[in-house]
Amino acid sequence: QSLRDLALHDELCGEGFNHVHFEAGSLSVTLVSRARLKRMSRWMLRCPSATVSVDAHVGCTVAGVGESRKQRRAEVQMSCRRAHAIADIMAAEGVDVRKVTMIGWGSEIAGIADSPVAPPNLRAEFFLTVDGKQYPARPAYYNADQPQPQALYLAQRLT
Repeated sequence: QSLRDLALHDELCGEGFNHVHFEAGSLSVTLVSRARLKRMSRWMLRCPSATVSVDAHVGCTVAGVGESRKQRRAEVQMSCRRAHAIADIMAAEGVDVRKVTMIGWGSEIAGIADSPVAPPNLRAEFFLTVDGKQYPARPAYYNADQPQPQALYLAQRLT
C-alpha cells in the first residue's frame, strides 16, 4: 500500500504531528501523544514496509545531577529511556520493535531545536519511512554539521 492509500501524507507532514510529549522530568507520555502513537502503530501494521526512527531528547539539565560528566550520562540515559517508552507503546499495539530505531540525543539537540509546541526537553520526534521516503522530512538541526547522538540503541533494552 502507498502512503497516500493509508491517508498519512497530509497528517504526517503537518506541524508537530511527529512530536511526542512527556510529562515534565518523566518517562510518562502525555495522553494526546499516546493516542498519536497508537494511531501511528495502526498505520505501521497496515504498511509492512514502514519503519520508524524515534529521536528522544532531554533539556540542558536533569534534576539531582551535579558534575557535567554525570549530568551528560544521566541526560543520555533519560533520552534513551524516553525513546524506549515510545517503542514500548508501539510494541504494545503490535508493531515489531525491530522496525523501530531508537536514538537518545541527551541534550545535544535541546539547545538547537525550537519547538513551537513544547520545550525541547519535553519531547521526542518520530520519522516514518515508507517506500524509501521519510515523513516528515528531518529538520535541519539533525544534519551532519550537528553533534552525533551520544547513544544509539537498536531494539535493545536498558539494563
